Amino acid sequence: GSPVGWPAGQSGTTWAKVLDDLCAKAGAYPVHFDGDGVPVVRTIDNVAEATPVLDYRGRIRAGSIVDSNDLLIAPNRYLAVDTSATTGAIVGTFDIPDTAPHSANRRGFRITKVVEAPGVGDVAQATAAAQAAYTAGPVAYATATWTSTPDPRAGTFDVVRLWDGENWLETSWTLPCVAGGAMTHMARRVFL
Repeated sequence: GSPVGWPAGQSGTTWAKVLDDLCAKAGAYPVHFDGDGVPVVRTIDNVAEATPVLDYRGRIRAGSIVDSNDLLIAPNRYLAVDTSATTGAIVGTFDIPDTAPHSANRRGFRITKVVEAPGVGDVAQATAAAQAAYTAGPVAYATATWTSTPDPRAGTFDVVRLWDGENWLETSWTLPCVAGGAMTHMARRVFL
């Protein structure tokens, strides 16, 4: 496609933002740091079919699970628009698979998420950008938080198995550095 730039000195333009934008275009998770402080870029996992890194069943503290369901507001169509196009609109769409719990086929209506995709050259590239936007940052149709005993193996964007026996994508965790502190986790259910 056409060149893409990030204006220097503009509010919100940081190295992290540029790296995250590039990762999204490549269909990868945002840049994150591992336990040794090394930046990591990983391509997106198929969450449903992945082998979980950790299984939290039996290790979740009683009464700590808080889950929510966003099936009615999660987008099921991604629309990529070339915001740098000077000759006319270049637009591509990607519909999530009909087997997803929040697909238009199952809900009976569409919710569209518009994604800016400067630099795509044609409709095929715009369609690929729409699919990459879904793959790199799918909106969760369910989220959960819980606490467990401290576990140094926990990582960001790891596929984990929870109390329901299903695979979830762990998106963050916190661990207070005090004796007896409980580790708090957050995970998303996404359909990839």
